[in-house]
Amino acid sequence: MPTLIAQFNKLTLDKVNIQNVDEAMKQMLFEVSFLGNLPKKLGKQGSSNPIEASLILKYLNNVVGEKGGLYRIAGDDPHVVWQMNPPLTGESLIYFDISIDVESMSELTGQIFWAGPTAAFSEEESYKFTITEDGRYVLPLGKYNQWIQGEEVHFVRFDIDGLHIGNKFKMDVRVTDAK
Repeated sequence: MPTLIAQFNKLTLDKVNIQNVDEAMKQMLFEVSFLGNLPKKLGKQGSSNPIEASLILKYLNNVVGEKGGLYRIAGDDPHVVWQMNPPLTGESLIYFDISIDVESMSELTGQIFWAGPTAAFSEEESYKFTITEDGRYVLPLGKYNQWIQGEEVHFVRFDIDGLHIGNKFKMDVRVTDAK
């Protein structure tokens, strides 16, 4: 009988919401590389509760910071890297409030990476997601190992694909607890 109850309570990615992200992680639903529109759906569902961690800007790759919190694409493979202070262990969400300054925004792809103390980013420790409009996007920071086994996240990297040299975007980024 316990297996029937466990199967009955099993979530699917389309049923994940801001209240059950932690349970979805425990059920290993986030062991995928592409989250599609789920980060936008989560972003519409609630407010964030900041935790005692700060994101320290480490470097910009082919992204130039401008006045008013704007960033301008300056070349190929544009991305931004932050260091977590202190490092995070498990059950954290990252909130991106993104505003794209493009006259006719086509569908863009965002990608969030996380890494330990060596800042060695890899595709296996990342999520891709669809950016279809301005607004808030919420993603888990890590997969099963980071959440359940308490592996530390020291660095976060955000890539945005689909913008061209000269395009601008604005973003506000913060980390919150999933509970």
